Amino acid sequence: MILYDGQAIILDILSFYVLGRLYKKKIAVDHLAWCLVLLMGSLYNSIINQVPWLQYSFTLFEVHCTWPWQLFVFVAVIVPLGCIVVFKHVQYALQVRQLGMKLLEISLCVLFFLLPQVSHPNFHLHHWFIGWLIGMHCNFETWWSRAAMAWYWGLYVNGIAVYGRDPLQTCDYAFYISRDTHCSFLQCFVHTTIGPNNETHTVYNEPNELDWRNCSSGLG
Repeated sequence: MILYDGQAIILDILSFYVLGRLYKKKIAVDHLAWCLVLLMGSLYNSIINQVPWLQYSFTLFEVHCTWPWQLFVFVAVIVPLGCIVVFKHVQYALQVRQLGMKLLEISLCVLFFLLPQVSHPNFHLHHWFIGWLIGMHCNFETWWSRAAMAWYWGLYVNGIAVYGRDPLQTCDYAFYISRDTHCSFLQCFVHTTIGPNNETHTVYNEPNELDWRNCSSGLG
């Protein structure tokens, strides 16, 4: 994993350090309370892997076509808790007159790292990405903000350690890299076409893409 994902993980850590304001002494992470919350956030994802109706991805296709009702109830409970954390941060940002700066930082991160990918049919919101993207913005010098940061960094650590830093476009990204570098194992995806001047062209068969509007597209 280090060989393939090491550079990206280092960049994640550096960006988390800078945007998370971890260079400030009051947002210290080298104490027991912060580490315990981090551990709880990490163990949480390992525990929910034992619950059958939580073994689904957050993609347009799976939400529309495969999510069981228990998962919708679970999300209906979790989302309000997340909204409380967001409200607390907005309220505090207004008090310390930092709301504009925070909105700018979050908007730029969403614009560059999330929006270009979210509409793709193979998009998968990995929990390492959620922990990284949200956690570094929970950086106020209050106990509840630092606890939120520790929890989300625990999600990141769990995702990287257990599953690796998988790309948000999942198999489509792997196919893109393999095709772009002409990997030999892709020969099974290749077919040859004849052009108008009897020239031959090598064409790669595109993998099937799931259509969230048509649940039967996942049966092929």
